[in-house]
Amino acid sequence: MSEINETVQVAMLFRAGEVRPAAFIWNGHRYEVTRVTLAHKTRLGDVLQWHFAVETKGGGAARLAFDTLSLGWQLEAIG
Repeated sequence: MSEINETVQVAMLFRAGEVRPAAFIWNGHRYEVTRVTLAHKTRLGDVLQWHFAVETKGGGAARLAFDTLSLGWQLEAIG
């Protein structure tokens, strides 16, 4: 998996009390999320971040992070 750490746009799915990334756009390409394999949170001072390990359509994988202070998304890694 290649470390990326770039800002991305993420579409979220809200269903039955669950929130998960549904798709993200990176380098002009839309990646459909087929499954969240891991979700956890970290805290750096007052900043809470949610981290998601996901599988994408076509068999790829990625790690996404959501910063609750800036409300921004980062693509941490893709492979």
